[in-house]
Amino acid sequence: MLTNHNFICNAPGATVNFVSGSSMYIPATNGKLNLAGASGNLLTLAPSTESGTWTLKVGTGASIAVDYVNVSRGNASGQPITANNSVGDDYSKEHNWLFPGGIQPGDPLTWTGGVDTSWVNGGNWEDKNCDGRAPEETDVVITADTLVNSLVIAAGATNKLSGGNLTVTNSFSCAGVFTCANAEKLVIAGEGNATLDFGNGEYGDVHITKSGGTATLPNGLSAKRLKISATAATTYVMPAAQKLKMDVFDIDGTDGHITLASSAPGTAWKLQVDDVMRVRGVTVSDSNADDGRTIAAGDFATNGGGNSNWNFTSGSAVEWVGGVDGNWTTEGNWDPVGVPGETAVVAIRAKDAAASVALSSNIVIVPVGGLMLGGSDYAASLQCNKAIEVAGGVDVAEKGTLVLNSIATNNIVNCGFVVRPGATVTHDGPRYANTQSCGVNLLVKDDMVVEKGGSVNVDGKGFASGYGPGHGGGSGMSMTMASHGGFGFRQDATRCYGSILRPRTFGSPYSANGVAAGGQIAVTVLGDLKVDGSITANGGSDGGGTGGSVWLTSGRLLGSGTIAANGLSTGYGVSGGRVAIYLTEVASLGFGGSVTAYAQYQNANYCGHGTRYYQFANSEEGGGTIYFNPGSSAGTSFPMSADGDAKTAYSKATVRVQSGTLYVLADTKVRDINITGGKIDLQGHTIRVLSKTHKNGKGWSGGTYANCVTENGGKIIWVNGLSVSVR
Repeated sequence: MLTNHNFICNAPGATVNFVSGSSMYIPATNGKLNLAGASGNLLTLAPSTESGTWTLKVGTGASIAVDYVNVSRGNASGQPITANNSVGDDYSKEHNWLFPGGIQPGDPLTWTGGVDTSWVNGGNWEDKNCDGRAPEETDVVITADTLVNSLVIAAGATNKLSGGNLTVTNSFSCAGVFTCANAEKLVIAGEGNATLDFGNGEYGDVHITKSGGTATLPNGLSAKRLKISATAATTYVMPAAQKLKMDVFDIDGTDGHITLASSAPGTAWKLQVDDVMRVRGVTVSDSNADDGRTIAAGDFATNGGGNSNWNFTSGSAVEWVGGVDGNWTTEGNWDPVGVPGETAVVAIRAKDAAASVALSSNIVIVPVGGLMLGGSDYAASLQCNKAIEVAGGVDVAEKGTLVLNSIATNNIVNCGFVVRPGATVTHDGPRYANTQSCGVNLLVKDDMVVEKGGSVNVDGKGFASGYGPGHGGGSGMSMTMASHGGFGFRQDATRCYGSILRPRTFGSPYSANGVAAGGQIAVTVLGDLKVDGSITANGGSDGGGTGGSVWLTSGRLLGSGTIAANGLSTGYGVSGGRVAIYLTEVASLGFGGSVTAYAQYQNANYCGHGTRYYQFANSEEGGGTIYFNPGSSAGTSFPMSADGDAKTAYSKATVRVQSGTLYVLADTKVRDINITGGKIDLQGHTIRVLSKTHKNGKGWSGGTYANCVTENGGKIIWVNGLSVSVR
């Protein structure tokens, strides 16, 4: 083995041939390896014969600097040798040579998926020279999934965003499939001319932020949201005779004018907006929007001719500018000046500072054409003290807060409703009184989506500081905690309240100052409800409040988010609230997230969980399943007077007791009973079960019966005539 303290070669384009089978050693002490070619002109290191190999051993601690080399059949037998901006064959890679920068900026990079499905695994990518790292900003990516210069998705290929946004700084072309797991964004950025070929595919959230030059769209697309902005004059050449379809259309050329024109002047390009739009700083021509809602452009866009179903009338689109006060009904707060009319599409987007708008009116329902709230660098809130009816859709975007306070009348949205990441829908609270004065009460006549990071949140918005029918109080040995769907520490079953089947009550707090319980949510969606974010009515973060109420009705319940009415306590324990879910199109829940009405406590004996009620399309009204899960030794009560006549309210429902004790407060009828854990305490009352006796859970025969029903007298009577008494 030849020993050299220094091996230095700086010779772009040259070739160093090592005698096949030879070895060189560079010692650790004062050793130096310095090899360099140049970009596009590599230094080649190879054996003297085609099938030979050569060995280079570098002692640990020696200096290594290797850049722009091409290594063939080399064995780094000492410490690994990292060759930056270099390439190497498989033999070298298997023998301790590392090539973190083997692909040069601008080289085409192709997805192979040779290792797994991860974008960041370099083994999944290759170019004409080698593989070994994930894409970088200047690469031209052929297919797959962060920040790239140009992206091409070939026919038959799929690119899925799962947890991160993708930004393309030059051109985009998709002949395959582009999908998103949740609310990830496809962002098209950069300056100058570019081709954006969406291939008539389906997309989620698409943001185009190109500035300057011309962006050409050879084909259409279908998207949940299409957002276009520019800081310099930019022209978009739209595909003649093809369609761009989206739920939300948000185009803003205020800081740099945007022109929308057809690729064949005089031939219309099609635009279909199904929910709501915001159009600012745009000149548009040859656009046919007949298949969707009328595009309200008002004073904020210029009619270039050839447009259909666009409304350029002043006042058809209005934007909040503030400056006078925070009232919706003050004319000077709007651009153009004037209170929004009943067909106006309203945008509240804080541009230079936070904006807070209050809508109060002397009419029961305030009509508007559409609503876009939030979506800028500053917080924007709209407080609706009277119900609103929106003819179009509602889009609550980043830093937007929609406060819905109407309790007697539903807020109505006739098209889609979206709650985006960083956005919140809520109601006022907490309530320092014993009357319930507000709630999120909403009817959506299309689909509703709560995206990941978005929320319908009334946590801590219920009764506060000793108010509410289930509040606790006292101190020391006389202290009691709060009840709602179950009962709290040192309270009894009579303190539970609210409807199991149609919950609409606030939660109750422990009596300490500042402590608040969960509020109230009742949302009916005539289409599908997708929850990847959260819908919650939990106790307040200060600790000591029960869960509130969540009542959801929709065709299907989709997504993988959170639905909860949980108690929150820093002490002995408060109960959970109540959740009811009605699905009109399916026979099972099918939701990939969590649904809970948990209590919170230091000890499982201290309080009871709340209730959950599920009713599906194959059940008649009232014929769903009630889940009681009060806790290992705590309890809840049944029936509830809020559901009507105790003897008939649950006659079509199935009761499932999963843990703890269910206390019966009155005679009642049910379709069936299943006990998989816990007990029923009849307290001298009778339950008539409209099913035949069966073994289920703990069963109903012999000595097992005593494990299911607590002594206290009372009777369970089954439809086949069997009567079982407990004495």
